[in-house]
Amino acid sequence: MPDIAIFQETWGPGNSVLNSHRNYRKIPTLGERGCALILERDCKTLVVFNTHLDAFSNEFKRLQLAEFMEFINNVLRSDQVKPKEFGVLICGDFNLRAHIKGDEYEMLFSAFNSYGGLAVDLGSSLTKTYDPINPLVTFPENEGRIDYLIAINAWKEIKIPLQIEKVSIDVLQEPILSDHFLQYITIEMLNKSQI
Repeated sequence: MPDIAIFQETWGPGNSVLNSHRNYRKIPTLGERGCALILERDCKTLVVFNTHLDAFSNEFKRLQLAEFMEFINNVLRSDQVKPKEFGVLICGDFNLRAHIKGDEYEMLFSAFNSYGGLAVDLGSSLTKTYDPINPLVTFPENEGRIDYLIAINAWKEIKIPLQIEKVSIDVLQEPILSDHFLQYITIEMLNKSQI
């Protein structure tokens, strides 16, 4: 039985629609660029971070990623994240094309690595979350996957006891809520000592 299912849509911060989950707390935000939610279910806690990076400038993306990594670091060290068992999921519109392995894609994962993070991309580079068949798309040349769902299984010296495993992930073409398609992921959180 999956622990939780999450819709991820990328129009502004804090917009992950939590499916079948009413028990969550919103914690500090990063202005217009991100937020964190703490979800609790069956004695397990999921810390969800969401962001939306600049669409055009890699220089701004690098600055925003550095700021976002520091935000994650501060939240994970805060008193608000003190449960015995928790996992970490990061989602959002990173505006970094997954199908182009190289500078953009590597920029994202090198940012996590700089914090000693073990980041696992739960999506597929073949998935299109930004597709010209969506009538709201304004930059069809950016077609591909620019939205991510990432499990964090390690972070500096902070112990993250639960490992996130993807059960399923889908890109939903309806309802159309923005120029990005929804991602729907079902996950399980496994205690690392049992793996």
